[in-house]
Amino acid sequence: MSIHQSRTPYNQDILPDLTRATSTGLQAGSNDDDEAIQGKLAEHKRRKARAQEEAWLEAERQEQAQLKEERVHAEAEVQRIEAARKAEEARKEAESWQADALVSSSTGARPNVEVMSPHCLHCTRTNTPCLHSTDSKKKHMACNQCNELKECCQWPVEGEASAGLAGDKGKRKADVTKGAGDEEDDVGEGPSTKKTGPVTSDQMERLIKVVEHMADNMAGLVTVQKEVSRNFYQFSWSYETYVEEHFEFLAPEVPSDWDTTDEEDSEVKGLNNELGGLREEEEESQSWSESGDQAGASSTGSQV
Repeated sequence: MSIHQSRTPYNQDILPDLTRATSTGLQAGSNDDDEAIQGKLAEHKRRKARAQEEAWLEAERQEQAQLKEERVHAEAEVQRIEAARKAEEARKEAESWQADALVSSSTGARPNVEVMSPHCLHCTRTNTPCLHSTDSKKKHMACNQCNELKECCQWPVEGEASAGLAGDKGKRKADVTKGAGDEEDDVGEGPSTKKTGPVTSDQMERLIKVVEHMADNMAGLVTVQKEVSRNFYQFSWSYETYVEEHFEFLAPEVPSDWDTTDEEDSEVKGLNNELGGLREEEEESQSWSESGDQAGASSTGSQV
């Protein structure tokens, strides 16, 4: 009994209930109803379309949020730059007022005297305040220091280094022949109001390098063209030599006597035709004479 129970995988006293296996819901073909399948497919399509729409809306929302963030950042950057510019203008204006007040208190200048910014070359080199009388009737603006020294008031050029101010001393020429107090005198030109600046040394060096590179490229192009021409000539010569050596048997050997024209060829052909006709006539006459001799001989033989 014990051996029989050990071989049995389950308790034989408890029999399985087979009524559930024969139910209608578990029969083959119960889930193959067309309406159920179509409903499941439609539900799957709706879920898929809803998921795609939600993903598209989420991507659109993220893109709009990113654009809004970039726009806010750009507006903040513009506001920051504008605020910095206004602060710089306010600082320069305050410094100008302070400099005017300091110069007025130290030099006893009148209210109609203003501080020039930038300073002229002479005032910059001597490290003195560059003052200008606003009630002056001169055509060109000049500082009071240059008017007193009877020199041409010159201004620094935009883009030049500060070290060039001292070297410009020897280039400037003092106009000592004209009086500084005359109203008709052209003392000097003021600072340039044009926005275009002169070419700096760095720009000139870059331009020179560009021109040098262009010249090198042109020289290289000419060299390449020469090399290509020489290679093409060598190739054509080699090809001609190869054809002459390997295909010489194809060229017919024509004697120098055969160098005739088309007219001469036609005349020779006509002569040959005439000779052929004469030869045929001679052969026909010989054949007729032979046939006549044979006929005469036969007639004489019959008479005898």
